Amino acid sequence: MKGIMSDLFLLTPEIFNWYYVACRYRRYSVKWKEIHHKYPGKFILIGDVIEEKISESTFRIVEGTVLEVSDDPKVIRSAYKELKEQGKNVLYSIPATPDDFIVENVPFMGILS
Repeated sequence: MKGIMSDLFLLTPEIFNWYYVACRYRRYSVKWKEIHHKYPGKFILIGDVIEEKISESTFRIVEGTVLEVSDDPKVIRSAYKELKEQGKNVLYSIPATPDDFIVENVPFMGILS
């Protein structure tokens, strides 16, 4: 009998573990509005961000990959810092972030005294 069950018996433990991990951690890019509605009131860490330029320093977040979701801002902030140190392009949203997620890049001018 040829089928899925017969193919599963051909998997070695190493191949099965690799397949499980690949399926478990596969992430997909999702529209921001869908992310926002799926995780209301949560802190969300987002990677692989696709932006739409509004002006020279303002961008609308269109979609991205959900990397982590939490009620605890410290968890998200810690993961954010770790990924930034690795050179990853990530951002996070707070529960009050609106459906129209606008980011403005403001140049750092120094420390105010």
